Amino acid sequence: MKKMIQTFVAGLVSTGYLIAHGETKTVDSQPATTMCAAGWNGNRCRKNTTISENGFVTNQPIRLNHIPAKEAASVIEGFQGLNGRFVVIERLNTVYVTDTQVNFNRMLAVIKEMDVPSTVREEVFEYELKYARASDIKPHLEMIGDGPLKELYKEKSKYLVHGKVQIVADDRSNKLIILTAKEINDFFKKVIETLDVETKSEMSVKMIRLKYADAEDVAHVLTNFMGTRMARVHACTNPKLLSNTPRSCPFTTNLLQVAVNRHCNSIIVSAPKSDMVNIRQVIEDMDLKLNQVLLKAVIVKVELDDDLQSGTDWIERGRQKFFDGDKLNLSAIIQATKTDDHAKCVAAQSVLTVDNKTATIEMSGMLSCDDFVMKMTPRINLYDSVTLMTEMTFNVQRTDQNAQNISILRPGRMHVTCKKASEIMLKNNQTFMLEGSKTARSELLVFITPHVLDGTSTMSPAMPNSR
Repeated sequence: MKKMIQTFVAGLVSTGYLIAHGETKTVDSQPATTMCAAGWNGNRCRKNTTISENGFVTNQPIRLNHIPAKEAASVIEGFQGLNGRFVVIERLNTVYVTDTQVNFNRMLAVIKEMDVPSTVREEVFEYELKYARASDIKPHLEMIGDGPLKELYKEKSKYLVHGKVQIVADDRSNKLIILTAKEINDFFKKVIETLDVETKSEMSVKMIRLKYADAEDVAHVLTNFMGTRMARVHACTNPKLLSNTPRSCPFTTNLLQVAVNRHCNSIIVSAPKSDMVNIRQVIEDMDLKLNQVLLKAVIVKVELDDDLQSGTDWIERGRQKFFDGDKLNLSAIIQATKTDDHAKCVAAQSVLTVDNKTATIEMSGMLSCDDFVMKMTPRINLYDSVTLMTEMTFNVQRTDQNAQNISILRPGRMHVTCKKASEIMLKNNQTFMLEGSKTARSELLVFITPHVLDGTSTMSPAMPNSR
């Protein structure tokens, strides 16, 4: 009879029907889908114990002690019957199974093998580095191990090392702390020994003494050339050297430093050896001997009357004597002031400067104005020409009561400051004229001649003494 019943039950199961206990001492046979969805009074057994297999359906919870319920469910899913079901209850860490008794026993056997206390395989290993920096070694180990890049590379085949690996780099003590299994640590140990080796310094420090250029000027240009974010200039007073304007950098690293030694007009450069050749070439190109420029300035006071309304009229009246073609002849103008009652050479000055450096002429008490200051900056161009930037400042005393924006020193007498700036391109040794201060009775004319000394030129004869 028992064998007959088992054969009968097996036939029902094969056709999609399940048998469960009824409300009385009877059994019910229903389609598996209906029975699993509606539920029934199945066999009960003690916690996580195997039940006798008689072909009936069972509802049983499998409680887990050491592994998560979700992890167990993912494993026993392959043992589930065609119409079996199970529910994961995370709060109780339990998998509730509805299936045939034979499938339930198979699932339970698998879970018993899995649900055991795990042994701690990871250990803490400490490595003190001698030469390399801990934070530099850590990324290399993480590339090998199962580190942060796991999120980037989902496939484990990307890694040489599997398992749990935690790496901490402490630069303060220059130590690496690795949490991993001993057999994996042996591999890391070999990698660390390979990387933690003494290397020759790639940095080079040179003190470059300049022959002609100013050390601070060269450091300023070099710093801007390298980029302010990639180089620093020390011991400089010029605030422009501390500019934060980002610039492109033609060099390969951010380890460039420049210091200025004013005592011997030299700069100290610390940079990688690969960049030092280019840096020395840049400095050599900047350390050039600049040509000197002799600036001759002659100031002529022209007395005005009904025939001469301005100093320019006096020049036009003597055009034949004062011009050699289209060029002013300064010597002829100086000679004319000796015999002409309308003009007088009140000052003649010479000042020597270098290319692109400002020269200043100051005079006081010699002219109709109280003070006279003239700043001249020559810039030597190609093709034998000079661009001259001039700025003249006059402090003039007037009795004009209608003048505006002036301060009254005393009744009937006023003090006026005038400024004039100009920029003109001249040929070498060419003279040009600037109109200075003008009153009702006189006007000042300023004649300037730049003379470029290229190293072979000699100084011109001395200018006439100031008068």
